Amino acid sequence: MINIWLILIIIFEFVSFLLSVIYYKSLKRNALTTLPYYLFFVLAGEAIGVFVIGQLYHSNISYYNTLSTLQIGFLLVFIHKSIYSPWAKKVLAICIGFFLIASVVNYYLIKDEVNALTSYSFTIGCLFITLGSAYFFYELLVSTNVENYTTYPRFWIMLGLFIFYVCNIPYMSVYNYLSLNYMRIFTAYFKIIEVLNYIMYSFFIIGIVCSSRRKSHLH
Repeated sequence: MINIWLILIIIFEFVSFLLSVIYYKSLKRNALTTLPYYLFFVLAGEAIGVFVIGQLYHSNISYYNTLSTLQIGFLLVFIHKSIYSPWAKKVLAICIGFFLIASVVNYYLIKDEVNALTSYSFTIGCLFITLGSAYFFYELLVSTNVENYTTYPRFWIMLGLFIFYVCNIPYMSVYNYLSLNYMRIFTAYFKIIEVLNYIMYSFFIIGIVCSSRRKSHLH
């Protein structure tokens, strides 16, 4: 039976993608042309994982190992393009390379029946996204450019990413352990992550809609 909570996530993803298409010209003006493609990738990937892979096979974890790695990789590149500092860009570029290497090591050398999800590399990715988005906010605070945050799409998108991924760090770090030994705690935490998905995509939706109202431009 398909989880209604997952259906709601797909609905949020669909609404986010649909609005990104409707407001594409506004997103393009704000240098966010890749966002609709990313949202379509996430929507299609999630739908395939839930309605196809999840129904045909006993487990879809291997599928989500690949899907989530690509998602985190894209988001790290997105953050890299959203910050200004040359040294911060260099540091983040190194972090992206480290995450990709960690993903390969986790998948081929660590992953087994006990550690089915590549949660170690995901934890690293969540940490880098959290730090990268936090640095984005730092740059906003110290910037001499006047920016109305309420109509700044990147602000809302980064806020959604920060909230979701900072809460994912402890979850991913103990994912396999909890799923094998403490199922009740694992299930409760999984519900929290699902709610955080709704919150993240709600901020995405706000950012997409408010892109049409933005007048000043940092990006």
